[in-house]
Amino acid sequence: MNDVLQKLCPHILNGGDNLLKFILLYMVFANSFTYFCIHKSKEKKDSISNVLSNLSVLSICIHLCLIYFISALHKTNATVWFHGVATYYTFQLERFSGTSLNSILAKNSYFVVISTYFTLILELYYPVLVWFKKPKTIVILCMISLHAGIAVFMMLYDFQFIFILVQGFFYKNSFWLPKYNSLKNKIYSSTLFSFVKSKIVKYENNQISNSY
Repeated sequence: MNDVLQKLCPHILNGGDNLLKFILLYMVFANSFTYFCIHKSKEKKDSISNVLSNLSVLSICIHLCLIYFISALHKTNATVWFHGVATYYTFQLERFSGTSLNSILAKNSYFVVISTYFTLILELYYPVLVWFKKPKTIVILCMISLHAGIAVFMMLYDFQFIFILVQGFFYKNSFWLPKYNSLKNKIYSSTLFSFVKSKIVKYENNQISNSY
């Protein structure tokens, strides 16, 4: 239904929607019911499940790299990007006037040139540098900053939010699990959850004592 709506109204379609379709396809083969879910799967993971999960995540990462690389190649063939003035024309459009600073920044030649070539170079070299351990974090932080800036200044919120979240697939479970467990413990130790948990424990203790 979502795909039909987008085809009937192509002006609402963006790159984030296209990426989501492929992520949905890749996640069909992934063991995506172990973390960050309401009801965890109790099935034991086997070697085939792990391989398929790793391949699905790898496919998402490769797909993201291809998006950036192909986008950069198209930008190099565009006159405004090649001459470093693409940001100027974008910030002059009313549709992308996210802040009152857009018109001021568009008149700053240093900002226009640096932001234009920074976007072009980052998209061009991201697919290579992101696979190496040392530059990976720097490149990902730069890309997150780029997408966050586009969201603020150009009002493309959902598009940028999706691309920011997908950056997390370049880190392993060993990186995310300690942060996930720490966040979960903080949530469960909060007032509401701790109160509900204590009530459940008291109820269970009463049931046990009554049974004796």
